[in-house]
Amino acid sequence: MNNPYTAPETQGTSNISGITYDYQKIAKYQRFVNIAVLLNLLAIPLFLGFSSISPDFGGFIALAFFGLTIGVGFIGVIGLGRALKKGFLSVIIALGLFTGIFGFLGLLLLNSSASKVLRNAGYKVGFLGGKV
Repeated sequence: MNNPYTAPETQGTSNISGITYDYQKIAKYQRFVNIAVLLNLLAIPLFLGFSSISPDFGGFIALAFFGLTIGVGFIGVIGLGRALKKGFLSVIIALGLFTGIFGFLGLLLLNSSASKVLRNAGYKVGFLGGKV
């Protein structure tokens, strides 16, 4: 008896609309992108909270979170862009990470594309990405 909630048994690659995807890589790098989105959302209240205590310390915390967000986001965006065969778009989004809102919106756009590909292949997509 088949369990309808388990992920389909595949070799990790499939051909949808003429493009071959590696679902393990998509799920792996989508997790990086989702962590970068969460870090972006967490950075704003931390910056506001710490800058009210000490402007110097708040600036240091903001810079540290900004660097961490860019690092995690860059790894996720480039890897997910390569896995989704969207190289040019991933480079534009990676450059957009250095600007606040454009990078955040680019992360959401790339995450949405990855979720759509994984769902179309029959995988469950949770809070931190696809479960492969």
